[in-house]
Amino acid sequence: TFDTVTVVFSEPVDASSAVAKGNYSFADDALSVEKAALKDSSTVVLTTSKQAEGNVYSLSVAGVKDESGNAIAAGTSVDVHAFVFARGFLKFEYFAGIAGVHVEDLYEDEKYENNAVDEVLYLTAYDTKTAFDSKGDNYGARISGWLFPDRDGEYAFFIASDDAGELYVSSDETKENLEFVAQELSWSTQFEGGGDEEGYAFDPLEAGNRYYTELIYKEGGGGDGAKVAWRHWDDEETISVGKLQPISGQYIGTYVDPSGSSVKITAQPQNLTAPLNATVSLSVGAEGSSAVGSHVQYQWRKNGADIAGATGPVLELSGYTINDTGAVYTVVCSVPGSEVVSAEATLTVVVDDEAPTVVSITAEGNLVTVEFSEPLRLDNGAVATTIPRDSAEFEVTAAAKDIYDGEALLGDWVNAGGALEFELDDGFLAINSPENNGWLQHDNDNTVWEKGVAAAGSWTAEIRVRLADDDGNGIVIWGANGKERGIMQINTADTRNYGKIALDENDNTDAFHTFRMAFEAGSGNYYLWRDGQLLNVDGDPPQAGTGSNRFIVGDCCSNIPMSIVDLEYIRYDTTGAYAPAGDVVTQGANSLANYSIAGAAVTSITVLEDGKTVVLNVDGTVDGGDSSLTIKNVADLAGNSIAETSVVIPASGPIITPLGSADFELVAAPGDIYDGEALVNGWVNAGGATNFELSDGHLSLVSAANNGWLQHDNNESVWEKGVADGGSWTVEISVRLAPDEGNGLVIWGANGVERNILQVNTGNTQTLTGTVLDENDNTDAFHTFRLAFEAQSGMYYVWRDGVLLTPDGIAMQAGTGANRFIVGDCCSGIPMTTV
Repeated sequence: TFDTVTVVFSEPVDASSAVAKGNYSFADDALSVEKAALKDSSTVVLTTSKQAEGNVYSLSVAGVKDESGNAIAAGTSVDVHAFVFARGFLKFEYFAGIAGVHVEDLYEDEKYENNAVDEVLYLTAYDTKTAFDSKGDNYGARISGWLFPDRDGEYAFFIASDDAGELYVSSDETKENLEFVAQELSWSTQFEGGGDEEGYAFDPLEAGNRYYTELIYKEGGGGDGAKVAWRHWDDEETISVGKLQPISGQYIGTYVDPSGSSVKITAQPQNLTAPLNATVSLSVGAEGSSAVGSHVQYQWRKNGADIAGATGPVLELSGYTINDTGAVYTVVCSVPGSEVVSAEATLTVVVDDEAPTVVSITAEGNLVTVEFSEPLRLDNGAVATTIPRDSAEFEVTAAAKDIYDGEALLGDWVNAGGALEFELDDGFLAINSPENNGWLQHDNDNTVWEKGVAAAGSWTAEIRVRLADDDGNGIVIWGANGKERGIMQINTADTRNYGKIALDENDNTDAFHTFRMAFEAGSGNYYLWRDGQLLNVDGDPPQAGTGSNRFIVGDCCSNIPMSIVDLEYIRYDTTGAYAPAGDVVTQGANSLANYSIAGAAVTSITVLEDGKTVVLNVDGTVDGGDSSLTIKNVADLAGNSIAETSVVIPASGPIITPLGSADFELVAAPGDIYDGEALVNGWVNAGGATNFELSDGHLSLVSAANNGWLQHDNNESVWEKGVADGGSWTVEISVRLAPDEGNGLVIWGANGVERNILQVNTGNTQTLTGTVLDENDNTDAFHTFRLAFEAQSGMYYVWRDGVLLTPDGIAMQAGTGANRFIVGDCCSGIPMTTV
């Protein structure tokens, strides 16, 4: 309502002084105080004149006393922040301790009548599950805020609540015009149509307006919660009730207290080099705090302008062109009342002409895992592909002089559809279209095209042209076999599939450029190239056929006002779908036809989320070390295909990922562990007496008594939280031991269920059970020791100075029930002195 301010004092206050409205004033008389009332012994609610949304007011308090008569300090003032409107949230108000399952039980309760709210939460959709799974039993709740439709028209609303609930929607943005829309009389966790649970607002909604809404529901016992969906009238036939989802954050908003709001960026978006025809991403990390919790909202921008729908921490980019090189991306990270703009990330677009390579291959049981150097194409099925072929090999090649001799058209080429004028120049044919709809056509009974496409097979067409720089000037390649057709549209400043978004935005007026279109009958897709660069890696579906086997170059479409186009040649072939040599549309990484193993069969393929790791399920024997895997046709996102490659499948071994020390989750240098006076950052001195001395570049651990160690297992440590699910882990230390008899230390890693202990002595490295793994001196210099647990095999692996000491792994020891990470002298048989 923008007319109250709540003041909380540090202790109970004297009532008479606390409710004296003259004891409160706002700087510059920005607001007047109409009333002061005690809410409880230490809280006063002021009624003020109307506050402006988002304004900050300075409130002075004088003369208010505590119960002992001590007055508040002179000159006391605080900033008061008026509420701000926050898109993406609804307000949830919780009234605890009210019995019953009917909404009337809430309405009639004194607590609700007095608006004695026990807790306020904020929902990120019209669904309580976005804030909690359950609030328990015997409570009532009110959800409120505003709806933002993105289309004009009538909307059906659907309610699901547990227990009974009522949904109201206003005819405008005011609460006064709320109208009852739908109700749940019993309880339900799913949306239902056709009954009381479905209803319509009295008036159609208008895009650009906002509409106030409330949902009231009552919970007795058992499950609880509520949610609301809407459906536009036009979607009734395509979206069933069973497919409805709660109204999402982009369509909701409410007012929020911005006091104490803060947001900071923890990981900035980075400059990005991206190949054409790929899908890449930018990301940001942010942390926030506000009245709505830690939820951070995002809005990505390109060159300073908001990108519609780009409202998450990750921005996927696709469909960009060479002209997008230099585009600057930023993201606004915000919480209600506070926002911060990220650093700029610049996009550089490059032509990717390198095929993927195999980085690694491992085998485990009947699974063979192949890691490639970059993300790969995927196909929905094993379809035929275009074949590399040079233009000179085409069935029909017509140079300018083969089409027009200076006086008339030749070789069955005809001037169809309108009036074209031709002028033969040095090496090219100038085509002038003084009227709309004029084109060159090659589809009479005598042409190669007419006879060649009759069977509806694959075909390819190519032209080389330069467009005059006239407004709206354009030309098309139109190929059809009666059943299907495709139209490639070439404009002065872009190239596209006819009527679709631009695939390329390079200038077509500056020089002659080569354009190729191929129809691949197996997949039914069209592929388009400009100057040998594939523009649509995944292909485009055909358009409806016209019943004619027609081949056209020119101005066939009334909305393309062709003026003058210079033509060097036309080429076509009706025997196949051809790609420029070296740029092949291939089958995807998930195609069975692309992998073979002698003596075995690949039965299924899984491509992991990174897009470049492929897991093959094999039926048959995979003889690690002897079997080889042959890979062919797998292509990257730019269409570059791997040459046929055979790689040896290694014998089964540890499933270990290469990881540099700098990539670890937690890296603690000496100063990050001990600051010269005390241990810091969650490290503790456990188990016994260990003294610490910080030197230049290292920390000395001096064991004054047996069993003393550094430990990192409190609830806040990365270790404690990270190993709780029993997954794989890796630890590494760099140490030098004093050359004292018996001196040693251990690395102990455990997740409660399992553990292992690596023992580092002055003259060797061994397992705690006594198996010596290495007999090199550990006192002469600093040496690096790494211990890794691989969860899938349940085995441990040990390295010293980068050399794997346990290629077959070692078995785990019994767990201790603790998620413990230890470095030091944890075991009574190791009398550590100084490390």
